[in-house]
Amino acid sequence: MKIAHIVQNYYPSVGGMQSVVKEISQRLVDFGHEVTVLTSLNMARSSNYINGVKINSFNLKGNLVKGIGGSKNDKNRFIDDICGDFDILTIFASQYWGSDMALMNIEKIKAKKVFVPTGFSKLNDPLYQKKYFSLMPEWLSKMDLNIFLSVTNQDYLFAKKFKLNNNIVIPNGASESEFNGLKLMDMRREFNITPNAVVILHVGGHTGEKGHNELFRIFDKAEFGSDAVLVVNGNDFNDGCKIQCQKFASRINKSFKNKRVVLCDLPREKLLAMYHQADIFCFPSNLECSPLVLMEAMAAGLPFLSSASGNAEELVRNGGGGMILPTHPRLFVRNQISNFIKIIIKKIIILNLKSLGSHANYVSVDIKKSVKILNYFAENLDLRRKLGLQGRSYWQQFCTWNVISKMYEEAYLKLLK
Repeated sequence: MKIAHIVQNYYPSVGGMQSVVKEISQRLVDFGHEVTVLTSLNMARSSNYINGVKINSFNLKGNLVKGIGGSKNDKNRFIDDICGDFDILTIFASQYWGSDMALMNIEKIKAKKVFVPTGFSKLNDPLYQKKYFSLMPEWLSKMDLNIFLSVTNQDYLFAKKFKLNNNIVIPNGASESEFNGLKLMDMRREFNITPNAVVILHVGGHTGEKGHNELFRIFDKAEFGSDAVLVVNGNDFNDGCKIQCQKFASRINKSFKNKRVVLCDLPREKLLAMYHQADIFCFPSNLECSPLVLMEAMAAGLPFLSSASGNAEELVRNGGGGMILPTHPRLFVRNQISNFIKIIIKKIIILNLKSLGSHANYVSVDIKKSVKILNYFAENLDLRRKLGLQGRSYWQQFCTWNVISKMYEEAYLKLLK
């Protein structure tokens, strides 16, 4: 098969969606198919071929709602590519220039069309409801196949309302080459962590939506019978929460003798070692679709505590691996306030105050109850071992990238019969 995968960013860019598309694309090449990734230009990318995957880059940005920026030449080149002689063209995620240009030109695409929405994070944003999601039912209906990560996520529930018969579910995974039999560095020694200390790991970019605020508050109030170290791994983002996290960490490190916070952005091999050498993975994220980090924790046999964001509850129900922290909807105003400021600058007087409502998929954990659960989890080694083994077994059977990629291959081949 000749396959095209559209994704906003690709290796060496780091992130969940980049990892998903890289893993699937490389394995489809290993299975004997030709794969081309259509993605944003990255000046750190030194080759147009990575592990057999061809990469076509475009210096484009934005989306349908905000406007798509870039040269006319790059836009035309992208349209020519998606209308080329591929057998399968898959759009990964939405609300960025690549997905939106493909959706707007869907009638011109000759290949079998596949859409993997990955959550519709802007579904309840007023700016996107009229200009974007009012068009989505028609776009979904014109796909040959829509692939969702979970039956509990809001993108699946949105599509279900329109009674489409071209939907299937394929979950996310974690790499067997990364989580089987690697020689691991001693990260406890590197971070000067005592042998008996409880190590709690959080992995997530400092976007302001990965639950860092709740994480620090929970750790601050928790009581441990031994030393406790919170390792917070994540890259920085513009307008994110990195500075606030540094303040939290500094205060905790100055206030407690038996608690310490380590802020870091580890290279992949060290992060993998940290997954294996931590005791608890704590992930009170505010907004998710299908969090890769929970699957990676399961692959490492690391028991997790997670908010109910995305499909975390489904993972616990199907595969064990951890526990869900008490979770409630959270008022989602940050982006709306930013939009109001822009509206005021443009001298538009009438504001839609209803948009200061609750984001349907934006949540927060109950701090007081979560502290009690973390205390119990830290003290109960047998429970952690049991859940860790359950999670790893589930991953090995159903959620390695080899298994997931075979599911994509079978779905693609079925479309061509």
